[in-house]
Amino acid sequence: MLANPSEVDAIVGFRVATGARYDAVPASDAPAFITAETIHGERPPGNFNGLTVKCSYGDAWVVSDRRIPAGYMVALATGGPGSNRNPLGMREHVQPSFRGMIQLPGNNANYPLIDSYYLRAFGVGVRQRGAGAVMKIAAAGAYSAPTIYAA
Repeated sequence: MLANPSEVDAIVGFRVATGARYDAVPASDAPAFITAETIHGERPPGNFNGLTVKCSYGDAWVVSDRRIPAGYMVALATGGPGSNRNPLGMREHVQPSFRGMIQLPGNNANYPLIDSYYLRAFGVGVRQRGAGAVMKIAAAGAYSAPTIYAA
């Protein structure tokens, strides 16, 4: 889950009533804290691929990111690098010889390195439409796009 730092501060403080299933568990590199509660299981890592993880809530890791507008949250599912369960997938040519960096020779056949250049082609497409969601954090009302993205 990606959220603006102002929302993450509230999420980190989530505590559920008796009988509920999850509390927010601070990340492993969070500042020291004193409490009478006991943490069961592993704490989430302090970062994930360069993103700052603030806490976990059940199976979800809560990531603080200023690029997410205040009042909104993004939830994404992942199956790991290269997994078909990821929201986005990288597309490459079906023929292996056309994948990766391809050196194309220059105009002089005797000296193919002169004026040669490299070519790389790929695309990115949606793989799993249900693997991501944008949520507006509000007490009531219909969804509206963030003003920065409104057309």
